[in-house]
Amino acid sequence: MIRIERGPEPTDLAPVRTAELHRVRSMNASGTLDSDAIGQAYAVVKRELWTRQLMRCCYCEHQVQCDYSDVEHFRPKARADRQNGTVDKGYWWLAWTWENLLFSCAICNRSAKKDLFPLEAGSVPLVPEEQPPGKELPTLIDPCAEDPVELIQFVFDGSHWQPVGRNGSRRGQRTIEILKLDRADLLTLYDTHVNDHVKPRTDATHEAIARQDVDLIRSTWRRVRAFLTPRMPFIALSFDAIDHFVPVDVRGRWGLDLPRPPVRAAPTPGLTTPG
Repeated sequence: MIRIERGPEPTDLAPVRTAELHRVRSMNASGTLDSDAIGQAYAVVKRELWTRQLMRCCYCEHQVQCDYSDVEHFRPKARADRQNGTVDKGYWWLAWTWENLLFSCAICNRSAKKDLFPLEAGSVPLVPEEQPPGKELPTLIDPCAEDPVELIQFVFDGSHWQPVGRNGSRRGQRTIEILKLDRADLLTLYDTHVNDHVKPRTDATHEAIARQDVDLIRSTWRRVRAFLTPRMPFIALSFDAIDHFVPVDVRGRWGLDLPRPPVRAAPTPGLTTPG
């Protein structure tokens, strides 16, 4: 996961929100509101979310097709499983709120996160129509509100590149568990990405260092840093793998900077993304 910037709300969403809230308020009051009744009118912004996230899942960073993926509600819309034996009504009034919407692959949304939304100790759940965050502190990392790289790290355990809570972060580890970011299919993709793409480029940098060829070192390092541009897959993984293969003491010796992972956002029209 890396930080995501949604950008401004699309103009299509506001009238949908107004109409849908008017429709469902009485249903909520009568106790007849469920996921089916909420409907899927929020899908009006699905393609916009997909485009602004550069066709990547907000959680696993895998590139996915729009039609087979989902509008994800960070705060679940119809049912909130706190994972402590308590299941609350969902955040139905946020079902059409831009700040609660993300684009997610079907596996992360439907098979992993689903309705899971635990809160940290001392949190007070929002009441209907209260706007977040209130006194809530979600356990799950919100990639639009905080930098996931500060809480999740990728490490090589001898067999696979695994995500773990950075510096023992409990929220980082719980986010991994909730989203199943260490599921078998992702571990395979992580290993392939590092072995087939990242490591050959860091190896080329080490070969240039062994030759003490300054120009070649700089050119190979530019190719390494290209993994940290917004359109690339698995940027958070690349960042930690690069740090592992070319540690800070080596980088310092040769003046090689390792920038933090960027914010993933649609580029401003007319501007190019630096490599």
